[in-house]
Amino acid sequence: MAKKIRCHCKATAGCNLCQGTGFYMYEPGPLGWQPFVCPRCEGKRTLEDSTAPEGNKPCPTCAGAGKIDPANPPAGGMWDTLCKIFIGA
Repeated sequence: MAKKIRCHCKATAGCNLCQGTGFYMYEPGPLGWQPFVCPRCEGKRTLEDSTAPEGNKPCPTCAGAGKIDPANPPAGGMWDTLCKIFIGA
């Protein structure tokens, strides 16, 4: 059964994973919730940016990790954070 997962990009228009909606669909495979390579930076962790002093900026889709972990999505606000702290969901 596919689940709707919150994306790290915070609904940016250039996201290849959620297409700017802030959520993406994920269906756990036979091994469960497995991390996968970021479709935007292709695992490089950074994107080229001419305005940044170093020339690169962290990828907003994977938050600079290079992989997307659907088992650990970003918090959706205060209520979501409190539920994760007290309930562990």
